[in-house]
Amino acid sequence: MINQNSSFISLVLIRKLFIIVVSIATFSLPLFMPQFITAFAAQGYGCGYGYGYGYGYGYGCTCSINPTSKNHSEKPESGSVAVTTTPTTCSWTAKSNVAWAKITSGSSGTGNGTIKYSIEANKIADRSGTLTIAGKTFTINQVKEIGKPPATATLVSPTGTITNHKPSYTWNSVFNSSWYYLWVNKGTKKKFAKWYKASDAGCGEDMGNCKITPNLSLTNGDYTWWIKTWNSNGYGKWSSGMNFSLTGAGGPPVAATLISPKGTTTVHKPSYTWKAVSDASWYYLWINQGTAKRFAKWYKASDAGCGAGTGECKVTPNLSLANGDYKWWIQTWNSNGHGAWSSGMNFSVTGAGGPPAAATLVSPSGTIKDKTPSYIWKAVSNSTWYYLWVNEGTKKKFAKWYRASDAGCESGTGECKVTPSTSLVNGQHKWWIQTWNTNGYGVWSSGMNFNVQAGTNNEKNPTAKFISTLNPASPIKLGEELEVNLLIYPDSAHIGKPADLILVLEYWPTKSIEDRMTFYRDVEGKWQVWTATDKLPPATRTY
Repeated sequence: MINQNSSFISLVLIRKLFIIVVSIATFSLPLFMPQFITAFAAQGYGCGYGYGYGYGYGYGCTCSINPTSKNHSEKPESGSVAVTTTPTTCSWTAKSNVAWAKITSGSSGTGNGTIKYSIEANKIADRSGTLTIAGKTFTINQVKEIGKPPATATLVSPTGTITNHKPSYTWNSVFNSSWYYLWVNKGTKKKFAKWYKASDAGCGEDMGNCKITPNLSLTNGDYTWWIKTWNSNGYGKWSSGMNFSLTGAGGPPVAATLISPKGTTTVHKPSYTWKAVSDASWYYLWINQGTAKRFAKWYKASDAGCGAGTGECKVTPNLSLANGDYKWWIQTWNSNGHGAWSSGMNFSVTGAGGPPAAATLVSPSGTIKDKTPSYIWKAVSNSTWYYLWVNEGTKKKFAKWYRASDAGCESGTGECKVTPSTSLVNGQHKWWIQTWNTNGYGVWSSGMNFNVQAGTNNEKNPTAKFISTLNPASPIKLGEELEVNLLIYPDSAHIGKPADLILVLEYWPTKSIEDRMTFYRDVEGKWQVWTATDKLPPATRTY
């Protein structure tokens, strides 16, 4: 039906009791074109206008924005918001509701689009404002927090009872926090802790939630987790803890419960026994002597006699222990990951029949002048052999086994002493001794440092000192790459008289002290070689 009694035409299409009314300005229309009328009616006017003429403006349009809010610092900043419409023929507008936020582009559009905005510096106090975009509210939060650390995070999940053995950890983003520290406890013990950049947690723009999924498979049990914030101004406070419980199959095995050895034993090759864990396929045995690692090895559950996951596991390493105090642990494993370490169990070994204890070193130590020093240590009562190891800097210089009889301590009392012929260069060194007898190797001794500063030809003139570096013009011709030092030594006959000095020149074709060459000026002013047998330069000329 067409009504032309006004400046507008109302078109009414009746089809199966569904009525579409469209009002349009007067213009010529081909009569009764259903396809045209239907298309025009479906287009509608847009999202969020709230005014218009006639009926049905905005009919059929759905608009959304992303994000719906954003936090900003006190500085002048900018941001953007994405608009999505269904269908894409829907129109929309955007406007600011506060003076300090401006729409810089995209104040209107049709279909999907983006609006951009800017905000002024905040010189007053914390504030919030809104933009109306496609009929939706976008919130801007701006604070004035110059020089302050970030606030406390609010945790979201995991919480309650879960069955995911590799859970994600989610919390609300905190304005101006550039890093987050995730800490997870199992029971009362630390299970995991790691720092994450805000950008790596998906909240680098201070909006929405942060989320991290560590590559950490958890065993069944009770957990608590926390988040700590940080920026360049300092640490924020720890969040409140959030508890969760993990149940169900699919995770790594739980910790093992140890049985023996414990207390005091006279067995130098003890067996290690613990309760089987139902879903553990491997076990890792670790043994310390004192605070130092003595032994560590993985064992299949089947090799430990507990492949069925029931009863007790037992292994007897081919390891003879010296008398002393020990502590051991077991870690479980299956294809879902490592289980937690067991609690440690202490035991002590006493009595004859074991390998020797560690040696105690005596000398060399500190600064020495001997390039072929003697090495002295306290004898170990049941050690029949000793292994001397010497490092030059961080590299091995030499190593050699010595019988106790060759070291003068066959009786197992007093001190052992050997003097290897290997010559050392000036510099830092470190040495160790390992003991041995027919029951096995003892542990290494603690290392001992020493510094070789071997005497030179002027050894009896300790007041000699380095003055400067130069290249003599004549008569000695040296390459430009050679290091040449001018040394001034007091004449032994006139020590204390500044006028009586001997000029000595030395140069190093290489960095090795063995290649060093030394010269002096004679009474005629000529350079002569200063040989190693000379205590002082002969026939020297004084200056």
